[in-house]
Amino acid sequence: LLEFFGPRVQQRDALIDTIADALNSQIALFWLRREAEARLTYAATHDALTGLRNRLAFQAELDKAVSRAARNKWRAALLFIDLDGFKDVNDNFGHAAGDVVLTEAARRFKTALRASDTISRLGGDEFVVLLEQAGDDGELADVANKLVRSLDAPFAGIDEHIRIGASIGIAIYPVDGQEPSVLLQCADSAMYKAKEAADASVAFYRPPPGERQAVSRLAGAAGAGGAAGAAAGAAAGATAAAAAAAPSAAGTAEADAIPAADLPGLIEALAPPPPSDDEGNQPAPL
Repeated sequence: LLEFFGPRVQQRDALIDTIADALNSQIALFWLRREAEARLTYAATHDALTGLRNRLAFQAELDKAVSRAARNKWRAALLFIDLDGFKDVNDNFGHAAGDVVLTEAARRFKTALRASDTISRLGGDEFVVLLEQAGDDGELADVANKLVRSLDAPFAGIDEHIRIGASIGIAIYPVDGQEPSVLLQCADSAMYKAKEAADASVAFYRPPPGERQAVSRLAGAAGAGGAAGAAAGAAAGATAAAAAAAPSAAGTAEADAIPAADLPGLIEALAPPPPSDDEGNQPAPL
């Protein structure tokens, strides 16, 4: 409804009424379109069950968070969460009860975190939390244990004797990786370590000893001397990295040696440039 006010009372004007009706219709269509776009955007970026960010939206937020951390020289942490006992709920009480557990777990996780923290449901019973300006390892462990304890209370709709727990893996930028995909893989690997441990629900990512040795040798060679030392260190690092990634005697590869994929770039970065002639020209490659 549009009303026009002036100093004098005037008779209705058909032309003005027509213009007002057309304007009113356009405004109504504009707001309907805005609301429809907002609903579509929300549906594309949020999990329909829990209302948390979905994988697509979380990936975009993680990319931005890593850029901010690199620019401001601060730590960031990823907490990869997998619910324990969730399969028993689905098997014994049905998927409707499972949906109740997922929704309630998401609510409890969100309550346990800061407003500035980002939580997402990746799918199934997997969640991931992004902590920017992360504290030290002790503070991160406290956050993870708080999330685990948030599941202690019984869940409505299931037998109180069935307990829902969580296994949480933690990966830290830039210590465990500087690429978002690498950080997510490291946190996932640490989560499986936590799930395998009988006495812990939380685990930090730790690279295999072979990978740590490879990086150490590379750094030592680059700092000790010249192209020959760097080349020798690169060769030793590549050998150690290959050994770390090779299958063990049982026929399985190290599952958590993910950042080893970054070693070629590290070798290239640590190697000094080739010597140049008096005019500053570097020799052409053979």
